Amino acid sequence: MYNVSVLPDQSSTFLYKFKPDQRLEPREFGVVVEVFYLNEQNDTFATTFFNQTVSLVEVEQGFDIQYVFTVITLLVIVALGGFAVYQKLEGGKTETKKSVKTPVAAAATSASPSSPATVDRSWIPKDVLELEKKQEKAKLKRVNSKGEVKSDRE
Repeated sequence: MYNVSVLPDQSSTFLYKFKPDQRLEPREFGVVVEVFYLNEQNDTFATTFFNQTVSLVEVEQGFDIQYVFTVITLLVIVALGGFAVYQKLEGGKTETKKSVKTPVAAAATSASPSSPATVDRSWIPKDVLELEKKQEKAKLKRVNSKGEVKSDRE
């Protein structure tokens, strides 16, 4: 409040609303409130009329989002730990599929490792094999700048 005149030997009451910042943590604070005033000769005076420790407390709420997130985080950690223990215990009990070895003809074993006779292509999808054949044909034939077809094998 500024520029309020109070006559000598009179008193006046002023309403001052105090609201602390919401970011302040609940704890004790020292509060000092002073009034500064001038007399007719422009002499400055100050009077401390409130000097106490006040406690800011947090309002009790029925729903606290921080508490909810803390509980959810702990539940997720416990669930992940339980899943890891379960996987560790069940890891040795699972049956593994054994691979079936197909006999290879004696003629194929004598061929070189890169020979098509040593590779079992029965499991490869037909469209992939057809694509591979097309690529091999394209490699074998090349067209030079004059339009002549040349083979890689020449």
